[in-house]
Amino acid sequence: MDFTEFGWREAWMLAVMAAVAYLTVLLIRLILLRRRRSTTPAAPNTQIPLVSQPPQATETPAPVFAEQLAWTRLEAEVKDLRTELAAARAQVAGMQAELTGMQAELSELKAARRVSPLYADAVALARRGYDARGIAEECGISVAEAELVLSMSNGGQNFDDEVNNGGNGSVEPAGRR
Repeated sequence: MDFTEFGWREAWMLAVMAAVAYLTVLLIRLILLRRRRSTTPAAPNTQIPLVSQPPQATETPAPVFAEQLAWTRLEAEVKDLRTELAAARAQVAGMQAELTGMQAELSELKAARRVSPLYADAVALARRGYDARGIAEECGISVAEAELVLSMSNGGQNFDDEVNNGGNGSVEPAGRR
């Protein structure tokens, strides 16, 4: 046969032959499949129950393993979160301590701002709880000036204390009580 003169008629014949060969192969496979089904025993009656039941213990261990793996991952995440929480709490405690120190420093700066720079040491001593005579001795100023510094730095609280104590000037520093 000369393939140089291949036309529509030959292509049509080739397509029909290919279709017949394909149908023959399918028919043979279908026959073999029916023979396999007839030799296997019939499956027992497996009806789907209306109410689903919990999984039996006879199931494969794969779902149990997957569940255990999920719990293990969750426990690890909880442990990590607890560690992070403890670190955050420690950081907050440190920041609170730092804030307390800064607040004390700020109150000293506010008090010193109201007083002349010449009396800055006197204000610092007043904040620490020294009485007027102690401030006068430490800073080399008169008792009247020390009382003035005390009243300005503490808002007059020490003056009221001295009046209540009989005016003897016996208010002691906070650290010496």
